[in-house]
Amino acid sequence: MDLVHLHLVLTHFPIAGTIFALTLIVLSMIINREDLLVSAMLILVLSAALAIPLYLTGEAAEDAIEHLAGVSEHFLELHEDAAELSFFLLEGLGIFAAVGLGFHLSKVGTHSLFPKALLLGTLIVTGSIAWTSNLGGKIRHSEIRGNTANQQTKPVPSPKHDDSSSLRHSLVLQLRLYLLPGILCVVHSRPVFYCPPAKRHG
Repeated sequence: MDLVHLHLVLTHFPIAGTIFALTLIVLSMIINREDLLVSAMLILVLSAALAIPLYLTGEAAEDAIEHLAGVSEHFLELHEDAAELSFFLLEGLGIFAAVGLGFHLSKVGTHSLFPKALLLGTLIVTGSIAWTSNLGGKIRHSEIRGNTANQQTKPVPSPKHDDSSSLRHSLVLQLRLYLLPGILCVVHSRPVFYCPPAKRHG
C-alpha cells in the first residue's frame, strides 16, 4: 500500500468517528449515561490520532494526482486549506477529550459544562471535516462540482499572496495560543492559569 492509497483509506475515519462520537454525546446527555460520554471521548482521541497520518500523507496524494486529466487545481487548493484547518481543530478536540478522559479515569471529575463544551466542539469539527471531505470529492468528480465544473482545471495563483491563506494561518495560530488554557479552564472544576478568579459571595 503506497501513501496515496493510505490517504484514501484513512480519509473515511475522522468523519465517521466524529459523527459517531457526536451521536454518543447527545445520547449521553439525553439519558444521562456517563459511559456513553466516555466512549465518545475515546473515539475522538482515536480519530485525532488517525488524522495525523492522514494529514501527513496529503502532500503525497496531491503530488500523485495534480497532473492527471480531469483534476481540479481549484478544488485541490481549497481541499488542502480546509484540511489544514480541520486537522488542527480535530487535534485540539482530541486533546480536549483526552484531558477529560484523564480526569474521569483519575476520579477527579470534570466541570459541569464539559459535556456541553465537548458537544459544541464536536459539532464544529464534524462540520469542518464534512466540508473538507466534500471539497476532496470535487477534485476528481466533476459531476458534483455544480456550476463551477468548467472553471477549475487551470492552475491557481501562488498561495503566498492569497489573503484567505493568511487568514487561515492567523486562525490556526490563535487556536494554538488559546486552546490549552481554554481546555484547562473548562475541564477542571476550579479556575486555573488564564481563568479569571472565581467570585466569592458573602
